[in-house]
Order: sequence, then structure tokens, then C-alpha cells
Amino acid sequence: MRVQAGEMTLEAAQTEAKAMLHAINYSGDDYVFAVTHDYVMIVNANPIVVDTNMRDRTDTAGKRFIEEYTDGAWTRGSIFTTFGFNLNSQKPNEPVNEVQKLTYVQNFAPRSRAIGTGVLQTDIDAIYQKMR
Repeated sequence: MRVQAGEMTLEAAQTEAKAMLHAINYSGDDYVFAVTHDYVMIVNANPIVVDTNMRDRTDTAGKRFIEEYTDGAWTRGSIFTTFGFNLNSQKPNEPVNEVQKLTYVQNFAPRSRAIGTGVLQTDIDAIYQKMR
């Protein structure tokens, strides 16, 4: 709306939107991410992957999870999926420490983006154990 009203440029609006998404954190280390429909990660808690084409990123089982959730959100509107998440992804010199992650991704068609978040299976298990 502010772009259409001439109050700011599209580039400034996109920069502001990225900053707002990046600021969303909850439950400790959980965050929101955004990826373009052509698989470029534009918002992520891991700065190593920002502005990187992530289409070919796989987990240890070979699942192309970013392609799957981006395409799923784009074609269906939204998607839930699971994949192996490397807890050491921000530590390139550390061995892979993979746990399952449940991710929800919603399409944002006006800007050709997919926006999502996820939760580790270990966190779900811990919450379940506290409830017992």
C-alpha cells in the first residue's frame, strides 16, 4: 500500500518486510523464513544461506526439502512437510547432527514468495513428555 501511495520504493518496502520477518522469533530458537519461488532464501536465521539458491539443498536422505516446500506452497497454497534438519548448519566444521523437523509453509503470491516456520521433532517430544 505504501508503495502504491508513493510513500516508499518497492525495494525499500521489500527490505523492511525482510527485516520484520527476520525479527520474528519464538520459543527460543524458532524463527520465520522466506524463500522466493525460484528457491532463493531471502530470510533465515542462518545468515550463511541468505541470498543463496537453495533448490538443490538436500537432507541426508536425499530429500530436496526446500524445493518440495516451495513448490508445495506455490501450487497448493500451503504445505506441511518433514525433513532432516542439521542442528550444526551454522557450524560448517562440525559433523552433521540431523533431527526431523516439521515445517509449515504458506504461499505469498503477491511477491512470489513462500513464508514458513518449523519445529524440531525433539522439541515436540519434550513438550509431550512434560504433558504426561
